This record gives sequence, structure tokens and C-alpha cells, in this order.
Amino acid sequence: MLFLCDFIDVNIFNYILALSFYAYIHTDTGGKKLFSFSNIEIKNNNTVAFRIINGSKKNLYTIEQLRWNNWEPVKTLESDCDKDTCDFFATIETMHSGLNRFRIKMESDTQFPVYSQSVSFYNKANEVKHFDKKHEVILSKITEYRLYTHEGILIKKAINCCINKKELNPGKYKLLYDNKTVYFKVK
Repeated sequence: MLFLCDFIDVNIFNYILALSFYAYIHTDTGGKKLFSFSNIEIKNNNTVAFRIINGSKKNLYTIEQLRWNNWEPVKTLESDCDKDTCDFFATIETMHSGLNRFRIKMESDTQFPVYSQSVSFYNKANEVKHFDKKHEVILSKITEYRLYTHEGILIKKAINCCINKKELNPGKYKLLYDNKTVYFKVK
């Protein structure tokens, strides 16, 4: 079996490889500046800070949090900046205990969404506990939760500390809260 490299001198092959890399790095963007995210960080006061480079005034920036294995939008910011570099700050109300992961999604009406790399933040807050009582499920503090049927149908999305079982039909339920998933039955 013969390969192309059997016919091409190694020096010529390296030269062609170097030229193709140079062409890739110096691709003509038609004078358009390339958009990028920079300096994404989570501060101790639940603030997400990030910088955009070469953004547009029309872009929307959505901060997404990884919760229960899904990227959930938690805050959307509209750009009113017309400089080459703009800084954004947003307070996040939905931090859960333990490891939190965030990313930024840039949306514009001229292109597909662009995602930043994710950043992590460890929240030292006490984890939320649940107590399954006869007529209610009590959470140890007010927190965001989602309640699903056993079949996966979303019943309730709320920020509270109490779920009244009397309002639910008999059956099995899945409760997502803080960074936990628990199951309970209603008779």
C-alpha cells in the first residue's frame, strides 16, 4: 500500500503543512472583527462578571446555570455597549449549595448562538434538606425547586420552602431542589 508521503519529500510535506496552518491563522474575515468572551468569573457575592470583545449593540447575553443536568437560563442582559470591549455584571439569585457551573450564551439575529466556556464556583452555603411529612414536603429554607410526576411531566416550578401534598393527585413524584433529586409518594 502506498501513501502520499511515500512520494513527497518530508521537507516539502512540512512546508505545505506550515503554509496551510499560516493560511488558517491569517484567514481573511472581510474586515469583520471576531467576537469573543473574556474574563468570566463568579464573585463571592453571587455576581457573574464577564467581558465581551467586539460585541454588537443588538446582542442578548443569557447567563445559563447547569442545574439537574440541564443548562437553565437564569438571567438575560441586553447589550447597549458600542465599544470594542464591554464589561457585564449580573447578580444570580439561584445559587445552590456546592458546585455551581455557569456559561454565557450570546444571541443575535444575524448568527447562531455562541457559548462561552463554562466556569465553576463552589458555594459554601449549607445544603438544603427536605422533610417528607404526611401532608407536605418541607425544605429547610426557601429555594428554587421543580416538581415532576413519575412520568416526567412538570407540575410546578417555584421558589418556596413548602409543597402541599393535598394539592397533588395520588401517585409518585420527583422533586428537584438545590442540587438534589428526591422521590416521594402521595396517597
